Amino acid sequence: MLRLKSYEFRRERERIWRELEDLLARADQRGVPGLSPTELARLPILYRSALSSLSVARAISLDRNVVDYLEGLAARAHFAVYGVRQHVRDAVKQFAAVRFPRAVRGLRVHLCLAALFLALGAVTAAVQVANDPERFHALVADEYAQGRDPSSTTSTTQAVPRRSWRRSPASSSATTRASGCSPSPWGLPPGFPSSSSPS
Repeated sequence: MLRLKSYEFRRERERIWRELEDLLARADQRGVPGLSPTELARLPILYRSALSSLSVARAISLDRNVVDYLEGLAARAHFAVYGVRQHVRDAVKQFAAVRFPRAVRGLRVHLCLAALFLALGAVTAAVQVANDPERFHALVADEYAQGRDPSSTTSTTQAVPRRSWRRSPASSSATTRASGCSPSPWGLPPGFPSSSSPS
C-alpha cells in the first residue's frame, strides 16, 4: 500500500520535478543571469511546487528515497533563487561602482550637514584663537598641545618630542617608591595584586 501511494504521488508530480531539474542544470551551466526571462519567471514557481511536494511527502510518511530526493531538489532550487553565486571580484566591483555610491547619495544631506558643522567649528576656533591666543588653551588640552601654542615656530614645534603613552622607567620607579609598593616582575602596575602574592 505504501509503495502504491509513493508511486501515485511521484507519477502525479514527476513532470514538475523534472522540469525544475532541467532548469537548475541550465542555471549551473550558464548561471542564473543566463536564463531567459521565461525561465526566470518559471524558477520560483517550480521551487514552491517542490517545497509543497516535500511538505506533503513528509506529512504522509512516503518512501524515504522520495523525501531525500525532494530535499536535495528543494535545496538546489533555494540556492538558485536566493543565493546566486557571484565572484568576489564582481562583488567588490559592484559595491564600489553601484552600492557604495548609492549609499552615499542616500546620506548626502547628512554628510553635507556633518561637513558643514565640522568646517564651522574649525573656522570658529581659528577666529577665536586669532583674536585671543589665550583661547587656544581652552580649546586644546595641554596633554594634546605638548607645549605647543599659537606662538610656536616650525622649528620649536618639530623639536617637541611626541609624548609617549608609556612612562619612562625613572618616573615609574619614582611612582613605585612613592606608593611604597614593590615593582611587579610581570610588568603589572604598582600595587596590582598578583597570583604569587600572599592573600
